[in-house]
Amino acid sequence: MRKTRNSLESQRKLTSLSGQSRRFRCLAVNGQQKKWLTVLLATVSLFPLLSALGAAEAQAEKLKVVTTLPDLEWVVGFIGGDLVEVESLLSGAQDPHKIEPKPSLMAKLSDADLYVEIGLGLELWSGNLIEGARNANIQVGEKGHLYASDGITLLEKPAVATRESGDMHPYGNPHIWLDPLNMLTVGDNVYGALVALDSANTETYDANKKVYEAALYEAMFGPELVKLLGGDVLVRMERKGELLSFLEKKEYKGAPLLEKLGGWMGKAQPLVGKEVVFYHQSWIYFIDRFGLVASAYVEEKPGVAPSAAQKERLVDLIHSKSIPVIAMTSYYDDSIPAKLAKETGATLVFIPNSIGGTKEATDYFKTIDAIIDALVAH
Repeated sequence: MRKTRNSLESQRKLTSLSGQSRRFRCLAVNGQQKKWLTVLLATVSLFPLLSALGAAEAQAEKLKVVTTLPDLEWVVGFIGGDLVEVESLLSGAQDPHKIEPKPSLMAKLSDADLYVEIGLGLELWSGNLIEGARNANIQVGEKGHLYASDGITLLEKPAVATRESGDMHPYGNPHIWLDPLNMLTVGDNVYGALVALDSANTETYDANKKVYEAALYEAMFGPELVKLLGGDVLVRMERKGELLSFLEKKEYKGAPLLEKLGGWMGKAQPLVGKEVVFYHQSWIYFIDRFGLVASAYVEEKPGVAPSAAQKERLVDLIHSKSIPVIAMTSYYDDSIPAKLAKETGATLVFIPNSIGGTKEATDYFKTIDAIIDALVAH
Protein backbone atom coordinates (compact mmCIF):
# COMPACT_ATOMS: atom_id res chain seq x y z
CA MET A 1 0.00 0.00 0.00
CA ARG A 2 2.84 2.41 0.85
CA LYS A 3 4.50 1.41 -2.35
CA THR A 4 1.38 2.31 -4.34
CA ARG A 5 1.01 5.74 -2.63
CA ASN A 6 4.68 6.43 -3.28
CA SER A 7 4.18 5.50 -6.91
CA LEU A 8 1.21 7.84 -7.26
CA GLU A 9 3.07 10.70 -5.60
CA SER A 10 6.02 10.18 -7.89
CA GLN A 11 3.73 10.21 -10.90
CA ARG A 12 2.14 13.49 -9.76
CA LYS A 13 5.58 15.05 -9.45
CA LEU A 14 6.55 13.85 -12.88
CA THR A 15 3.30 15.18 -14.32
CA SER A 16 3.92 18.55 -12.65
CA LEU A 17 7.46 18.67 -13.98
CA SER A 18 6.25 17.70 -17.42
CA GLY A 19 3.72 20.55 -17.38
CA GLN A 20 6.40 23.01 -16.28
CA SER A 21 8.66 21.71 -19.04
CA ARG A 22 5.95 22.25 -21.64
CA ARG A 23 5.42 25.78 -20.33
CA PHE A 24 9.16 26.46 -20.54
CA ARG A 25 9.24 25.10 -24.11
CA CYS A 26 6.26 27.22 -25.04
CA LEU A 27 7.92 30.30 -23.59
CA ALA A 28 11.09 29.50 -25.49
CA VAL A 29 9.20 29.05 -28.75
CA ASN A 30 7.27 32.28 -28.21
CA GLY A 31 10.54 34.12 -27.60
CA GLN A 32 12.00 32.72 -30.80
CA GLN A 33 8.87 33.73 -32.69
CA LYS A 34 9.16 37.23 -31.29
CA LYS A 35 12.75 37.36 -32.47
CA TRP A 36 11.82 36.29 -36.03
CA LEU A 37 8.77 38.56 -36.00
CA THR A 38 11.03 41.50 -35.19
CA VAL A 39 13.33 40.59 -38.08
CA LEU A 40 10.33 40.15 -40.42
CA LEU A 41 8.84 43.51 -39.48
CA ALA A 42 12.19 45.19 -39.99
CA THR A 43 12.49 43.59 -43.42
CA VAL A 44 8.97 44.59 -44.44
CA SER A 45 9.65 48.15 -43.32
CA LEU A 46 12.57 48.21 -45.77
CA PHE A 47 10.42 47.29 -48.77
CA PRO A 48 9.49 50.91 -49.65
CA LEU A 49 13.14 51.94 -49.40
CA LEU A 50 14.31 48.97 -51.47
CA SER A 51 11.58 49.72 -54.04
CA ALA A 52 12.64 53.35 -54.21
CA LEU A 53 16.27 52.34 -54.60
CA GLY A 54 15.30 49.92 -57.37
CA ALA A 55 13.33 52.60 -59.17
CA ALA A 56 16.20 55.05 -58.81
CA GLU A 57 18.60 52.45 -60.17
CA ALA A 58 16.31 51.78 -63.13
CA GLN A 59 16.08 55.52 -63.75
CA ALA A 60 19.86 55.87 -63.51
CA GLU A 61 20.25 53.15 -66.14
CA LYS A 62 18.53 55.29 -68.76
CA LEU A 63 20.80 57.11 -71.18
CA LYS A 64 20.65 60.85 -70.65
CA VAL A 65 20.47 62.52 -74.05
CA VAL A 66 20.48 66.25 -74.75
CA THR A 67 19.66 67.64 -78.20
CA THR A 68 19.83 71.11 -79.65
CA LEU A 69 16.51 71.02 -81.50
CA PRO A 70 13.08 69.62 -80.55
CA ASP A 71 13.04 67.72 -83.87
CA LEU A 72 16.16 65.82 -82.78
CA GLU A 73 14.60 65.26 -79.36
CA TRP A 74 11.60 63.70 -81.15
CA VAL A 75 13.81 61.29 -83.10
CA VAL A 76 15.79 60.24 -80.02
CA GLY A 77 12.60 59.74 -78.03
CA PHE A 78 11.04 57.66 -80.80
CA ILE A 79 14.01 55.32 -81.26
CA GLY A 80 15.25 55.34 -77.67
CA GLY A 81 11.82 54.87 -76.13
CA ASP A 82 11.85 54.04 -72.42
CA LEU A 83 15.61 53.49 -72.48
CA VAL A 84 16.42 57.20 -72.77
CA GLU A 85 15.77 60.42 -70.95
CA VAL A 86 15.93 63.15 -73.59
CA GLU A 87 15.68 66.93 -73.49
CA SER A 88 16.00 69.66 -76.12
CA LEU A 89 17.91 72.83 -75.30
CA LEU A 90 15.78 74.91 -77.67
CA SER A 91 12.09 75.28 -78.33
CA GLY A 92 10.63 75.57 -81.80
CA ALA A 93 10.01 79.27 -81.17
CA GLN A 94 13.74 80.05 -80.93
CA ASP A 95 16.18 80.86 -83.72
CA PRO A 96 18.75 78.03 -83.62
CA HIS A 97 21.40 80.35 -85.06
CA LYS A 98 21.23 82.74 -82.13
CA ILE A 99 21.34 81.18 -78.66
CA GLU A 100 23.40 82.48 -75.76
CA PRO A 101 25.53 79.68 -74.22
CA LYS A 102 24.34 80.22 -70.66
CA PRO A 103 25.65 78.29 -67.63
CA SER A 104 22.18 76.79 -67.19
CA LEU A 105 22.50 75.14 -70.61
CA MET A 106 26.03 73.96 -69.82
CA ALA A 107 24.70 72.34 -66.65
CA LYS A 108 22.27 70.27 -68.70
CA LEU A 109 25.20 68.87 -70.67
CA SER A 110 27.45 68.24 -67.67
CA ASP A 111 26.19 64.70 -67.05
CA ALA A 112 24.81 63.83 -70.50
CA ASP A 113 25.67 60.47 -72.04
CA LEU A 114 24.92 61.74 -75.55
CA TYR A 115 24.74 65.20 -77.11
CA VAL A 116 23.05 65.50 -80.51
CA GLU A 117 23.33 68.57 -82.72
CA ILE A 118 22.75 69.27 -86.40
CA GLY A 119 26.21 70.71 -87.05
CA LEU A 120 27.06 72.50 -90.32
CA GLY A 121 27.40 75.75 -88.40
CA LEU A 122 23.72 75.86 -87.42
CA GLU A 123 24.45 75.94 -83.69
CA LEU A 124 27.27 78.50 -83.61
CA TRP A 125 27.06 78.49 -79.82
CA SER A 126 27.42 74.73 -79.39
CA GLY A 127 31.21 74.64 -79.06
CA ASN A 128 31.12 77.02 -76.11
CA LEU A 129 28.45 74.89 -74.45
CA ILE A 130 30.49 71.71 -74.83
CA GLU A 131 33.58 73.41 -73.43
CA GLY A 132 31.67 74.87 -70.50
CA ALA A 133 29.96 71.58 -69.65
CA ARG A 134 33.34 69.93 -68.86
CA ASN A 135 31.96 66.54 -69.85
CA ALA A 136 34.58 64.35 -71.54
CA ASN A 137 31.91 62.00 -72.91
CA ILE A 138 30.33 64.56 -75.27
CA GLN A 139 33.43 66.08 -76.82
CA VAL A 140 33.48 66.11 -80.62
CA GLY A 141 34.86 62.78 -81.80
CA GLU A 142 33.69 60.86 -78.72
CA LYS A 143 30.88 58.29 -78.68
CA GLY A 144 28.74 60.70 -76.72
CA HIS A 145 28.70 63.35 -79.45
CA LEU A 146 26.64 63.11 -82.64
CA TYR A 147 26.29 65.34 -85.68
CA ALA A 148 22.81 64.33 -86.85
CA SER A 149 23.49 65.67 -90.36
CA ASP A 150 26.22 63.12 -91.10
CA GLY A 151 25.64 61.37 -94.42
CA ILE A 152 23.05 63.82 -95.77
CA THR A 153 23.53 65.34 -99.22
CA LEU A 154 23.85 69.08 -98.60
CA LEU A 155 22.16 71.76 -100.67
CA GLU A 156 23.28 75.35 -101.27
CA LYS A 157 26.84 74.36 -100.49
CA PRO A 158 29.18 77.25 -101.41
CA ALA A 159 32.38 76.67 -103.34
CA VAL A 160 34.30 78.33 -100.49
CA ALA A 161 33.22 78.24 -96.84
CA THR A 162 33.13 81.82 -95.55
CA ARG A 163 31.14 84.04 -93.23
CA GLU A 164 31.82 87.22 -95.18
CA SER A 165 28.93 89.69 -95.10
CA GLY A 166 27.40 87.76 -92.20
CA ASP A 167 26.39 84.64 -94.13
CA MET A 168 25.13 82.03 -91.66
CA HIS A 169 25.41 79.05 -94.04
CA PRO A 170 29.09 78.78 -94.94
CA TYR A 171 29.11 74.95 -95.10
CA GLY A 172 25.84 74.48 -96.96
CA ASN A 173 22.28 74.86 -95.78
CA PRO A 174 21.96 73.28 -92.32
CA HIS A 175 18.14 73.08 -92.13
CA ILE A 176 18.21 69.46 -93.19
CA TRP A 177 15.28 68.25 -91.03
CA LEU A 178 12.72 70.00 -93.26
CA ASP A 179 12.99 67.17 -95.80
CA PRO A 180 11.28 64.14 -94.24
CA LEU A 181 13.54 61.77 -96.18
CA ASN A 182 16.54 63.31 -94.44
CA MET A 183 14.94 62.31 -91.15
CA LEU A 184 15.44 58.68 -92.16
CA THR A 185 19.18 59.34 -92.23
CA VAL A 186 18.98 61.22 -88.94
CA GLY A 187 17.23 58.16 -87.52
CA ASP A 188 20.07 55.92 -88.72
CA ASN A 189 22.59 58.22 -87.04
CA VAL A 190 20.69 58.34 -83.75
CA TYR A 191 20.24 54.56 -83.77
CA GLY A 192 23.97 54.06 -84.29
CA ALA A 193 24.86 56.40 -81.43
CA LEU A 194 22.44 54.74 -79.00
CA VAL A 195 23.68 51.24 -79.85
CA ALA A 196 27.30 52.35 -79.48
CA LEU A 197 26.55 53.53 -75.95
CA ASP A 198 24.11 50.80 -74.94
CA SER A 199 24.69 47.68 -77.03
CA ALA A 200 22.87 45.48 -74.51
CA ASN A 201 19.58 47.01 -75.71
CA THR A 202 20.29 46.81 -79.45
CA GLU A 203 17.23 44.64 -80.06
CA THR A 204 14.91 47.26 -78.57
CA TYR A 205 16.50 50.11 -80.49
CA ASP A 206 16.27 48.08 -83.68
CA ALA A 207 12.56 47.39 -83.16
CA ASN A 208 11.86 51.05 -82.40
CA LYS A 209 13.78 52.15 -85.49
CA LYS A 210 11.68 49.91 -87.71
CA VAL A 211 8.49 51.43 -86.30
CA TYR A 212 9.98 54.92 -86.80
CA GLU A 213 10.81 54.21 -90.45
CA ALA A 214 7.41 52.67 -91.15
CA ALA A 215 5.69 55.73 -89.68
CA LEU A 216 7.74 58.09 -91.88
CA TYR A 217 7.08 55.97 -94.99
CA GLU A 218 3.33 56.13 -94.48
CA ALA A 219 3.36 59.82 -93.57
CA MET A 220 5.36 60.58 -96.71
CA PHE A 221 3.62 58.43 -99.32
CA GLY A 222 0.39 57.23 -97.72
CA PRO A 223 -0.29 53.72 -96.37
CA GLU A 224 -1.86 52.37 -99.57
CA LEU A 225 1.13 53.06 -101.82
CA VAL A 226 3.56 51.85 -99.16
CA LYS A 227 1.64 48.59 -98.94
CA LEU A 228 1.75 48.16 -102.72
CA LEU A 229 5.41 49.04 -103.40
CA GLY A 230 7.22 49.16 -100.06
CA GLY A 231 8.52 52.23 -98.28
CA ASP A 232 12.19 51.62 -99.05
CA VAL A 233 11.46 51.29 -102.79
CA LEU A 234 9.48 54.53 -102.80
CA VAL A 235 12.28 56.35 -100.96
CA ARG A 236 14.90 55.17 -103.45
CA MET A 237 12.82 56.32 -106.43
CA GLU A 238 11.98 59.67 -104.85
CA ARG A 239 15.60 60.38 -104.00
CA LYS A 240 16.50 59.74 -107.64
CA GLY A 241 13.71 62.06 -108.79
CA GLU A 242 11.93 59.19 -110.56
CA LEU A 243 8.89 58.56 -108.38
CA LEU A 244 6.26 60.85 -109.91
CA SER A 245 7.07 59.88 -113.50
CA PHE A 246 6.97 56.18 -112.52
CA LEU A 247 3.59 56.59 -110.84
CA GLU A 248 2.20 58.48 -113.84
CA LYS A 249 3.26 55.75 -116.29
CA LYS A 250 2.30 52.68 -114.26
CA GLU A 251 -1.24 51.48 -113.66
CA TYR A 252 -2.91 49.49 -110.93
CA LYS A 253 -6.31 47.94 -111.58
CA GLY A 254 -6.79 50.12 -114.65
CA ALA A 255 -5.87 53.43 -113.00
CA PRO A 256 -2.59 55.35 -112.81
CA LEU A 257 -0.60 54.51 -109.70
CA LEU A 258 -0.33 58.25 -109.10
CA GLU A 259 -3.89 58.11 -107.79
CA LYS A 260 -2.63 55.97 -104.92
CA LEU A 261 -0.10 58.58 -103.82
CA GLY A 262 -1.09 59.90 -100.40
CA GLY A 263 0.63 61.32 -97.37
CA TRP A 264 2.65 64.51 -97.61
CA MET A 265 3.62 63.85 -101.22
CA GLY A 266 0.00 63.60 -102.24
CA LYS A 267 -1.15 66.56 -100.18
CA ALA A 268 1.67 68.76 -101.50
CA GLN A 269 0.92 68.21 -105.19
CA PRO A 270 -0.75 71.68 -105.47
CA LEU A 271 2.59 73.18 -104.36
CA VAL A 272 4.55 71.84 -107.35
CA GLY A 273 5.74 74.88 -109.30
CA LYS A 274 4.12 77.36 -106.88
CA GLU A 275 6.20 80.52 -106.35
CA VAL A 276 6.74 81.74 -102.81
CA VAL A 277 8.89 84.47 -101.27
CA PHE A 278 10.54 83.20 -98.09
CA TYR A 279 12.11 85.33 -95.39
CA HIS A 280 15.17 83.24 -94.46
CA GLN A 281 16.93 80.50 -96.41
CA SER A 282 15.63 77.74 -94.16
CA TRP A 283 13.50 76.02 -96.74
CA ILE A 284 15.63 74.63 -99.57
CA TYR A 285 15.26 71.00 -98.43
CA PHE A 286 11.49 71.35 -98.16
CA ILE A 287 11.37 73.17 -101.50
CA ASP A 288 13.51 70.58 -103.22
CA ARG A 289 11.42 67.69 -101.90
CA PHE A 290 7.96 69.07 -102.59
CA GLY A 291 8.57 71.03 -105.79
CA LEU A 292 7.97 74.64 -104.77
CA VAL A 293 9.83 77.57 -106.31
CA ALA A 294 11.56 80.04 -104.02
CA SER A 295 11.16 83.18 -106.10
CA ALA A 296 13.26 85.21 -103.68
CA TYR A 297 14.28 85.63 -100.05
CA VAL A 298 13.64 88.76 -98.01
CA GLU A 299 17.15 88.51 -96.54
CA GLU A 300 19.82 89.15 -99.16
CA LYS A 301 22.01 86.55 -97.45
CA PRO A 302 21.15 84.29 -94.52
CA GLY A 303 21.19 86.50 -91.45
CA VAL A 304 21.63 89.75 -93.42
CA ALA A 305 18.77 92.28 -93.28
CA PRO A 306 17.49 93.49 -96.67
CA SER A 307 18.74 96.78 -98.04
CA ALA A 308 16.42 99.44 -99.46
CA ALA A 309 17.34 98.28 -102.95
CA GLN A 310 16.48 94.68 -102.04
CA LYS A 311 13.06 95.75 -100.77
CA GLU A 312 12.33 97.54 -104.02
CA ARG A 313 13.34 94.49 -106.04
CA LEU A 314 11.04 92.32 -103.96
CA VAL A 315 8.06 94.65 -104.47
CA ASP A 316 8.63 94.65 -108.24
CA LEU A 317 9.06 90.86 -108.32
CA ILE A 318 5.92 90.11 -106.30
CA HIS A 319 3.88 92.47 -108.50
CA SER A 320 5.26 91.18 -111.79
CA LYS A 321 4.76 87.50 -110.98
CA SER A 322 1.66 87.88 -108.82
CA ILE A 323 3.35 85.88 -106.08
CA PRO A 324 0.62 85.08 -103.53
CA VAL A 325 2.61 84.27 -100.39
CA ILE A 326 5.44 85.61 -98.24
CA ALA A 327 6.34 82.87 -95.76
CA MET A 328 8.36 83.15 -92.57
CA THR A 329 8.82 81.68 -89.11
CA SER A 330 7.57 83.44 -86.00
CA TYR A 331 10.95 84.10 -84.34
CA TYR A 332 12.03 86.60 -87.01
CA ASP A 333 11.00 90.27 -86.97
CA ASP A 334 7.98 90.48 -89.24
CA SER A 335 7.98 94.26 -89.72
CA ILE A 336 9.62 94.22 -93.18
CA PRO A 337 7.67 91.19 -94.51
CA ALA A 338 4.43 92.72 -93.20
CA LYS A 339 5.18 95.96 -95.02
CA LEU A 340 5.98 94.07 -98.23
CA ALA A 341 2.71 92.15 -97.94
CA LYS A 342 0.76 95.35 -97.46
CA GLU A 343 2.41 97.02 -100.46
CA THR A 344 1.98 94.05 -102.79
CA GLY A 345 -1.23 92.34 -101.67
CA ALA A 346 0.60 89.09 -100.93
CA THR A 347 -0.41 87.12 -97.83
CA LEU A 348 2.09 86.92 -94.99
CA VAL A 349 2.02 83.33 -93.70
CA PHE A 350 3.74 82.05 -90.56
CA ILE A 351 4.94 78.47 -90.85
CA PRO A 352 6.78 76.35 -88.26
CA ASN A 353 10.46 75.74 -88.90
CA SER A 354 10.57 73.17 -86.11
CA ILE A 355 8.37 71.26 -83.67
CA GLY A 356 6.66 73.85 -81.48
CA GLY A 357 7.08 76.63 -84.03
CA THR A 358 3.29 77.08 -84.15
CA LYS A 359 0.56 75.78 -81.89
CA GLU A 360 -0.33 73.08 -84.44
CA ALA A 361 3.23 71.73 -84.68
CA THR A 362 3.17 69.45 -81.64
CA ASP A 363 5.31 66.70 -83.19
CA TYR A 364 7.25 66.17 -86.42
CA PHE A 365 4.30 64.76 -88.35
CA LYS A 366 2.09 67.70 -87.42
CA THR A 367 4.90 70.16 -88.17
CA ILE A 368 5.18 69.03 -91.80
CA ASP A 369 1.37 68.93 -92.00
CA ALA A 370 1.21 72.53 -90.77
CA ILE A 371 3.75 73.76 -93.33
CA ILE A 372 2.01 72.08 -96.27
CA ASP A 373 -1.48 73.09 -95.15
CA ALA A 374 -0.50 76.77 -94.73
CA LEU A 375 1.22 77.00 -98.11
CA VAL A 376 -1.55 75.15 -99.98
CA ALA A 377 -4.23 77.36 -98.41
CA HIS A 378 -2.84 80.66 -99.80
